[in-house]
Amino acid sequence: MRLDYLKWKEKQKEKKSDERNMNRFAREKSKWQRQARRWGHKHPER
Repeated sequence: MRLDYLKWKEKQKEKKSDERNMNRFAREKSKWQRQARRWGHKHPER
């Protein structure tokens, strides 16, 4: 295997975990927003 291929593979892995983290963050945020609506005020950004 060539070195640039390994580098590319690492980058792909990082990108995937970044996307997972972003998705989790988006889910959390929408959850906070739902709760904020229930409580009648917006959460401060965390």
